[in-house]
Amino acid sequence: MSKKSSSSEPAELISDSQETEIIHTTTTKTRGSITAIGACLGAISRAKVHESIAWVNKQNMASTVYGGKVISDLVQKLERDIAQVEAKQITTLYTPAKKEEEKRPIQKKIDDLNTLAKELDVPALTDETLMTKLTPVEHQKINDKRYLFLCKHVGQAGSYWNDSFTADVLTSDYGYIETNRTIDKALRGVYKSLLPQLNGPLLVDPNTSFLSPNIITHLEKLAEEPLIAMETAHELSGFKVTIPPDQSVLGTSKLDVQITLIPVGVLREIHVSVGFNIKK
Repeated sequence: MSKKSSSSEPAELISDSQETEIIHTTTTKTRGSITAIGACLGAISRAKVHESIAWVNKQNMASTVYGGKVISDLVQKLERDIAQVEAKQITTLYTPAKKEEEKRPIQKKIDDLNTLAKELDVPALTDETLMTKLTPVEHQKINDKRYLFLCKHVGQAGSYWNDSFTADVLTSDYGYIETNRTIDKALRGVYKSLLPQLNGPLLVDPNTSFLSPNIITHLEKLAEEPLIAMETAHELSGFKVTIPPDQSVLGTSKLDVQITLIPVGVLREIHVSVGFNIKK
């Protein structure tokens, strides 16, 4: 998404349906572009690893808060400050220039906050077609191409990401941002747990030369520790750690650990059927 600006027009937001998230800054003479990756990264930073950046309840991208406070509340307070200044000016001798000088810094703060409140609130295409003007079919066509863009939801203020696509195919384990982050966190945790065992001794069963059951249990529990923490935090629905017992570590000095993760689902569509009947 982006802001469009010129010397004679107010800033408004535009995006590009031909490229994944492009911001175009337009002037009366030239046109350049910078990426909008910052807005997307901000949404990722705010989300937990298993959460979609398109979660409506959490990811309103239109600016409504500044410094931990609601922008509209801040503006109202500043407007009261101006009213107090004007009331004081009635009883005090002020020149017109002095009056404006005292109100100017307060008014500038109000203007800055009002501008900030409009950021990312008017998503549109590069031809200045508002996203709200697209038909559901047109909207779906862009979505089906797995582009990321901001959109509006009927009855809900703000702007929201359409989904959390990556450049991978839909069926891939890495097809969405949250699945990438969940797998990455699991891998980091298992790596940290197992790394101290690297180049350490491994007892084997003297009768089979395979890993002893006690060693297998010990290593599986080490790998499970970070995954248990993720499951407790609801970042995973479940998992399974398996170390095949018939590994010839005496011959290869290698250990195969197999991990299956059960992810947390994402509610991407809600279908509601409504109809009349004469009884329940």
